[in-house]
Amino acid sequence: RACRRRRRICTGARLGARRASARMAQPVSFSAWRNVGRRLGILQVPSAGDEEPLQHLEPGAVFLAARVAVVAGRRYLQRADGSGWIPECSRKDASRVVVEAVDSSASAPGDSSAANATDDAVVACPAPFPKTHVRVRFLRVFVRETRSETSPGVQIGQISLRCRGRLLDMSGFLAENPCGNSPKYEGPEKVFAPKGKWLDLCFREHEQSVLLITAPTEIEVDDFAFRTASDAAHRDPVHLTIHGSLDGWEWIKLHEMAGDLYTPKARLAWSPWLQLRPDPAESCSLDAAEQVACRLQALPSEVSWWRNVGKRLGILSRPCSGVEPSDHLQPNACFAALRVTSVDGLRYFQLAGGRGFVPERSRKDTSRVVAVPAEGPLDVPAAAVAAAAAAVGAPTALVRVQSLRLTVLATRSSAVLCTQISQLCLRCQGSVLSFDGFVAANPLGQSPSGEGVEKLLVGGGKWLDINFSTNQKSVILLTAPHEVSVDDIAFCTANDGAARDPVSLRVEGSCDGKDWVLLHETGECFPTPLGRRCWSPWLSLCAQERAPVGPPLPPSAVASAEFLKMDARRGRHAFARRSFLKRKRSFSDKAATASAAAAASDSAAAPVTPVTPKRPSRRQCSGAGSRCSALPLSMPSPPLSTPSRPELPVHGAAARLEAEGGGGSKPRPAKRKRREPTGKRKHFRLAALSNALVGQAVDVEAVVTRVGEVLRKPSMKNPQVLVNMRRFEMRDGDTSCFWVLLGRRAERFGAQLLGRRVVARGATVHAFKSALHLSGCVRVDVRARAAYD
Repeated sequence: RACRRRRRICTGARLGARRASARMAQPVSFSAWRNVGRRLGILQVPSAGDEEPLQHLEPGAVFLAARVAVVAGRRYLQRADGSGWIPECSRKDASRVVVEAVDSSASAPGDSSAANATDDAVVACPAPFPKTHVRVRFLRVFVRETRSETSPGVQIGQISLRCRGRLLDMSGFLAENPCGNSPKYEGPEKVFAPKGKWLDLCFREHEQSVLLITAPTEIEVDDFAFRTASDAAHRDPVHLTIHGSLDGWEWIKLHEMAGDLYTPKARLAWSPWLQLRPDPAESCSLDAAEQVACRLQALPSEVSWWRNVGKRLGILSRPCSGVEPSDHLQPNACFAALRVTSVDGLRYFQLAGGRGFVPERSRKDTSRVVAVPAEGPLDVPAAAVAAAAAAVGAPTALVRVQSLRLTVLATRSSAVLCTQISQLCLRCQGSVLSFDGFVAANPLGQSPSGEGVEKLLVGGGKWLDINFSTNQKSVILLTAPHEVSVDDIAFCTANDGAARDPVSLRVEGSCDGKDWVLLHETGECFPTPLGRRCWSPWLSLCAQERAPVGPPLPPSAVASAEFLKMDARRGRHAFARRSFLKRKRSFSDKAATASAAAAASDSAAAPVTPVTPKRPSRRQCSGAGSRCSALPLSMPSPPLSTPSRPELPVHGAAARLEAEGGGGSKPRPAKRKRREPTGKRKHFRLAALSNALVGQAVDVEAVVTRVGEVLRKPSMKNPQVLVNMRRFEMRDGDTSCFWVLLGRRAERFGAQLLGRRVVARGATVHAFKSALHLSGCVRVDVRARAAYD
């Protein structure tokens, strides 16, 4: 009976704990608060002005609050019956808090309607709905502070959203923690589950934690609430900032909770509902210029603003250095540029209204930049800004293409291994083109999952190529469903990694994908914006000259694949031959040892100590390579009759050798594989390198167009050892490839080869990324004039 009684007690305790946990899994509709100050005024609207209160709460009175709102940086609690708003702090002294949170079951002597609030009372007094609702798809929660200043991490048990008084279904939502570090079973996805918690251990390291919530579609939301975890109260967040967005680019602050007043100290307890609404006071305090500067653009602006940092800057009638200026810009003057044009390696800005072109660099000293992007508020009238934004100048020439090839030649930092772009945009006669039906490709590139080249056609992501350092360039190929007219292109920076931003670009166009024409080349040190998610100025596209041949496209990789297959077959045959020669040499050594031992036993009467024969050197061997000629002189001569060979197991290649008569008393040593003489190597022109086999040693003649720096790379044979490596780019006509030197040759040959026609003697052909490249050499000959010219 005692055991059954204890079992019933334990079962009841478990059921009660489950019911309590189920009740706590959903946030309550109201939170209870107490007036800890003097008579507290109830306002009609949340405002910090001199508005007279409708009525007052007596000291110590308890009331129910439906939500917490932020207006002009101060928080107000809305009463459950919608009768008014109660300020968190005293209206006379904003630093003195006059309310505190209490248990929902506490008595309220001053407010009988809220004193003993039951479920029936809550139903009879529903929460007032806001008249307007915020429409978002992305929510970003910044955790700025925790309850303890020494806590290394932050944690949240669960979150919940509400609209029109009803809880939103969180199925299909995604949660991310950028730059965070969570244990295995405490990731950000736990904020949608009633059990568990989200824990970020990198909070103190980054001085904040970010929780990014993505809905499957656009939703309407009014309030936000979170629940504390089951342990470690010092990790609870006490300072939250919530932002909302529709496209993941333009973010608006919806709520800011500061202080531990709204974070309950109890475990598995819900916070009060936090109203998600832009602060009207903060929006009105920003002027027009600040609003434009703070707003992230979903599309590039019609114009870009620049400032003259030099002396009087001449305005040219056309982008050419030999034209006399028709007008001038005063020092420190701002001007609006419709597009950027590149001519002969120099950049020019086209002014609005057809006024002309402004050079980026000084005409007398091209190394001095005189036009830089304008930062901060513009010192121009608002009417001039609106007129410049409305003016769209005519392009120099309209280009009609079906394929565009964008090549990234350099990044902001030379130490990065990859490059990235967030989005591309095309414009024709002032109208942005739609990317419907466009196909994007990244030949020879490699991107992580979720950061492919297709992200360039949509907003909210980025394209990342981690093969930029390997290929020394990154290629983006845009193919339209049909021929389109285009005159400008712009790109957007990503949300992180400013060092990966491109600063040197080349844009080419084609109608058939074979004949490419150069449309724009920015040159070096292009002023790519430093801001994140910022658009570059419009780049003018006009036909200039025949484009240089770039890396092979995927359709032409078939021939390279055949070379790869041939190289694989050749490698298998070489491995089989090496194995056969190794077994043959081992068998020959054993046979020679057995013959010497037998000869020594026959001549035991002679006082001579037998000597075990050693493998002869190359100098001891004759031209035929006989073992008998390599025996030491002190060894007695073998008898005329050769002793019988001992019975040894014969397998594989040795059995075939014995059947052919090669396993007699005079086994032939294996011939060493010698390096192919220089006279027998084939001499190739770089344009005909495709005729060479992979792994073949050839002599290649070409012009060195680029010399890289000496880098320390792990050795292929021993990764723990670092060797010097230098990479050259060789070009012969329209064909180019890479040539890599290692060790001392990387230090010996350098900038003295730049622009010279050289012959790499004994270079080895390699297949890498569907293209043929060279490595190593025996000798380098520098020629003043090529033999083919």
